[in-house]
Amino acid sequence: MTQQVFKSDYQWNLYSSSGRASVGGNFLKTWRNSEGQELILTEIAIVSSWIDRTADKISFSNLKGDFSVVLSQVIVERLRLELFLSKLADCFDLPAEHSIQLHPNAKDQTFAFSLRVPNFSNSLGKMEFCIAYSGIDFIEGKWSFLIDHSCVKIFINEINCSFDTLGRAA
Repeated sequence: MTQQVFKSDYQWNLYSSSGRASVGGNFLKTWRNSEGQELILTEIAIVSSWIDRTADKISFSNLKGDFSVVLSQVIVERLRLELFLSKLADCFDLPAEHSIQLHPNAKDQTFAFSLRVPNFSNSLGKMEFCIAYSGIDFIEGKWSFLIDHSCVKIFINEINCSFDTLGRAA
């Protein structure tokens, strides 16, 4: 059973350092392709909240849903995801840019995670986490938010628990 820190409909989650944005997912099934690579069918959700843009007074205590995107059939290569997790685990000790296409041989979709050192003045101790997706009927989607060390620790724990539950493809 996945151990979650926050209430969520997803097995694993990476929350922004502000708590207003997140990417979450469920591993649905695993198999090996003809080249022997272990693939995982994954449902991904990217959500964010923001202040009420119609309010007379700005208040971060009354957030509204800003966007919600569910990608219900994203295929990722397990080894590539594990490689990215190792880069993510070290990103605060050795800040550097990392990007990985999570299934580079997919014929009808692209899905990538990347890390960047942010260039904002209030981003000390944080990294920018970016998600990029494109598919047949979805030309291009890009989302990003700042993460900190605690967000990453929770994410890595949850995703490793999800790997354990999923098992390995035969």
